[in-house]
Amino acid sequence: MWREGTVEQMIRIRVRFRNKYERNYNVDRAHIEAIEDVAEKWQITPNTVRDMCFRRLDLSSVSKFRHLLEKWMLGDPFPLSRILKQHVPESRHRKIDSVLAKEKVVAGVSRQITESSVKAARRLDENFNFSTDPETAKKLKVLAVMKGVTANDWLGDIMSDVIESEYKKWLGNQLEVPKPEEKKEVKMEDEAQLNNVRELYSKLHEITRPSQSVQKVSRSTKKPRDKERERRLREAIGKYLTQNLNWGKFKLRSEATLEFQNSSSTVLCKYSSYSPELHRWFWGVGYKYWSQWDDNCSLALLADSRDGASCSLLFLESKEAMCLFKKCSESGGEKKINLRTYKSDGLLHLQEWKEYDVAKNIKKLEFQN
Repeated sequence: MWREGTVEQMIRIRVRFRNKYERNYNVDRAHIEAIEDVAEKWQITPNTVRDMCFRRLDLSSVSKFRHLLEKWMLGDPFPLSRILKQHVPESRHRKIDSVLAKEKVVAGVSRQITESSVKAARRLDENFNFSTDPETAKKLKVLAVMKGVTANDWLGDIMSDVIESEYKKWLGNQLEVPKPEEKKEVKMEDEAQLNNVRELYSKLHEITRPSQSVQKVSRSTKKPRDKERERRLREAIGKYLTQNLNWGKFKLRSEATLEFQNSSSTVLCKYSSYSPELHRWFWGVGYKYWSQWDDNCSLALLADSRDGASCSLLFLESKEAMCLFKKCSESGGEKKINLRTYKSDGLLHLQEWKEYDVAKNIKKLEFQN
């Protein structure tokens, strides 16, 4: 039988899974995020929590457990309840039943899922920071906890609705047409101004759509990839880590990943040239990497110099990379990372994690150009 602490962890997984599932409507992703939450709360590794979800339940794989979670979301909690009760003391069976019964409102929650999915789908990549007084911050955190989401996610949902409402009010004032009895008093220049506003609104709609033209320009001006150069850079990273961390000989496990003879660690290598249009370096880490990140994974960010004559390495250990991923926005399943120089101090900072000391940790990488 499981100990009390393990039982509490499993209950927490189910509660967090349900909250995540309502927002992204994806069983795998919701379960992975729930595992990360529990690991962080109890200060254990995600692998330990993942192991509890299948091996300690005598299941052959974690996908079997996710299948039970999916059945629960579709209104059938009994298979999940049955297998959990086999490993939980009888004194806790009532708690299992109450949590599952409380959470299994699929029919009544389908509308919530749809609304959450729509809000999640319309989120943009742009980030806005703001400050508030401690009392307001405390209230915000309480509201987020009651909703079962992060404060940032709660604000994202609420602010989208507020901004949409305020924008419509402003637009309505701009486009307000004079009443019939007043129309004869409207001057020609006023009508011309009103037509200009209508024309501006029409153009604004074109501009604020997901800008395919901007994407095309971005793609057309993007520096073409030099795969051979990137391969040499990955080899240079391997040599650097071998010399400095004594990890032994290395080999390229895939196009982006290094593994080492004397270490269980793997290193994900991401390369970026400098973008003169955006004045920054930027990388994208795919979902298949960051969602399965564990204590054996490290991240190597390669930043080409502005003239392309040299390259620098920013090496983040496992926990540093995990911390960065949590702060990053997500688009198309990728975690977006940006590095740029800030005018306030003239130093390089990660846009998503300004507290990280880039100047101290970035190294010039020696390689054959």
